[in-house]
Amino acid sequence: MHLINKNLALALSLQGRIKIEERDYDAASESFRKAISLDAGNPLLLLWDAYANYLKIEFSSGLKDEKYQERIASITRSLERAAKLSEKHGKKIRPHILYFLGYFYYKGKDIFTAKQRFTECIKECITLKKLKGQMEPSTSELLDSARELLDNIWTYQIRPPLWRWWWDSPLDNQRRRATFVTLSLFIFALLLLHPFISARFDSLHINWALYGLFVVLLLIILASPSIERIRTRDIEVEMHSPPPFEPILSPTIIEQRIEEMTKRYSEPELPR
Repeated sequence: MHLINKNLALALSLQGRIKIEERDYDAASESFRKAISLDAGNPLLLLWDAYANYLKIEFSSGLKDEKYQERIASITRSLERAAKLSEKHGKKIRPHILYFLGYFYYKGKDIFTAKQRFTECIKECITLKKLKGQMEPSTSELLDSARELLDNIWTYQIRPPLWRWWWDSPLDNQRRRATFVTLSLFIFALLLLHPFISARFDSLHINWALYGLFVVLLLIILASPSIERIRTRDIEVEMHSPPPFEPILSPTIIEQRIEEMTKRYSEPELPR
C-alpha cells in the first residue's frame, strides 16, 4: 500500500507539472496537495506546490501589496515545512530549499530572516562538500549565488554599523575580523608614533604629506563598507552600489532548479 501511494503521488505530481505548463495554477496546486497527502514525507512535492502558488500570484493582475505579502508568507510556510522534512529526508536538496526560503523571505520584506536562511544555505553547501570531498556543479553555483545575495542583504539592506560589518559579518567572518583588527592596530600605531618620530629622529627625513596620505588611505579602506562615493572638487569616485537582487531568481530559474532536484533526488518510480 505504501508503494502504491508513492507511485500515485508521483503520478499526481506529474499531472500538476503538466497543469503548470498549461498555466492552470489552481489545478496544479490541487494535484500537488493530493500528492502531498499520499506522500507527506516528500519535500519535493511541497516545493512544486509552492512554485505553483508563486506563479499564481506573480501572474495575477490587480493583486494588492497586502494580499501579495500574505501569499508570499503562505509560500514561505510551505517551504519551511519542506526544509524541516529535508533534515531527515533529502539532505542533498536542503541547501536549495534554504536558498528559496532566503529569496522568498526577502520578497516578503523580512530581510533578517532572509539573511539567516542564506547563511544556513551556505553552511549546508560547505557541509556537503566536506562529506563528499568535492562539490557538485549545481551546489557550487548555488553557493556562489547565496554568498552574493547574502552580501547584498548584509551590506545594502541591513546596513550595519561599520564595526559590525567587519566584526559580525555572516561572510568570511574570521578573515574580516582579522582584517579589521590589523588595520585598526596599524592605523593606531601610525598615529601614536607620529609625534615620537618627529621628536626623537630629527635627522630622519620623512615626507609627512605622504605619511598622512597613507594614514588617510588606510582609514578609507577601513570605512569603505559604509562609503558609497568619495567626492572632491574635481572628481567623484563611486565606491560601490547595490547590485540588482530581484531578477536573479526568475520563475524560469526556480522551475529549472526544482526540475533538476526532482530528476536527481526523487526515489519513487512509476511501475512499468
